[in-house]
Amino acid sequence: MTEVGYARFPSELTTDELAADIAVIFHWSPADTGKMSLSELLSWRYQAAKRSGQQDE
Repeated sequence: MTEVGYARFPSELTTDELAADIAVIFHWSPADTGKMSLSELLSWRYQAAKRSGQQDE
């Protein structure tokens, strides 16, 4: 696990997986997430995890 700010993420998590998790929850396209920086992807992925009811990976 890697800690980023207040969130913990698996070390092997790729940007594609971050984008996919975001897309599932928010219904955003790859064009939307493709413009995001890594910190934005991590932040939105954290929000997606909270909304999905996920507690921890």
